[in-house]
Amino acid sequence: MSYQKFLAAKAHAELLAAVQLAFSKGDTRLLRAQAGMAWQGTVLEHTSTRLVLAYPRAVRLGPEGMSDLIGWTRDAKFVALEIKTGAGRATAEQLAFLNLVHEAGGYAGIVRSVEDAYRILCQEAQR
Repeated sequence: MSYQKFLAAKAHAELLAAVQLAFSKGDTRLLRAQAGMAWQGTVLEHTSTRLVLAYPRAVRLGPEGMSDLIGWTRDAKFVALEIKTGAGRATAEQLAFLNLVHEAGGYAGIVRSVEDAYRILCQEAQR
């Protein structure tokens, strides 16, 4: 990993943690959502650098485009916040997920600061 990518990943992780912390004691609960793909099967070999599986099967973790933070509010509204730093842009799948949550009555948006998260949740609560 290049130093630039390392710094970008660090900034993303720090913003994500700051947003989670800001909402940890209020009426909203936010959880880190991990999405992607993993593999399962019978382990034939497992060392610190190698994993060999027999009968491997891909397992999808979460829907494609799922937001970085998901959760709920006291009034039982679903929350989906996509964390972006720098010039980061949401993918088409991420935008579709946010739109789906919004259309279903939940609170959703792209967050580049803790203030963005507050704005999304406050504006959405007034709609």
